[in-house]
Amino acid sequence: MSDQSEMIHAMQDRIAQATPEKIAAMGGMIYEIGLAAAADLFNRGRFQEAAETYVHLTDLDPKRADGFVGLSTCALAQDLPDMAMDTAAMATGLDPDNAAAWFLTGKAQLQLGDTQGAIDDFVIALECAATAGKSALAADIGRIKALAEARLAASGDGNG
Repeated sequence: MSDQSEMIHAMQDRIAQATPEKIAAMGGMIYEIGLAAAADLFNRGRFQEAAETYVHLTDLDPKRADGFVGLSTCALAQDLPDMAMDTAAMATGLDPDNAAAWFLTGKAQLQLGDTQGAIDDFVIALECAATAGKSALAADIGRIKALAEARLAASGDGNG
């Protein structure tokens, strides 16, 4: 038997032994690899490509909030606050304790001019971050929240 034939038989054996659990685990692994690839694209400033990868991930598993969080982050980086708001809101609907998602809804609201709404979401984000023990994220949220509060106080109209 040739090496190629042996390889084909080995692949057929693995496919025949695939269980729903093994297939699900592989899907989870593929999702995680996709998250890492999208984050790498984002970190290299390739926001559109990162966003496209996050869209594929949300199609792959629409019940996971992290794909929507990534997509929202890309939208903010591309100055698309409406899209950022919509996708971050989807993430908070899937995972109401997701501090990053609440932080993103707040940031989007700031870009849209709703300073009080942003502050309200930053308060929720801070609570979620504290509960999850994410002190670095909480510090970031606290800094942006303080800036939003200063903006609101300076505007005097309650809407920043």
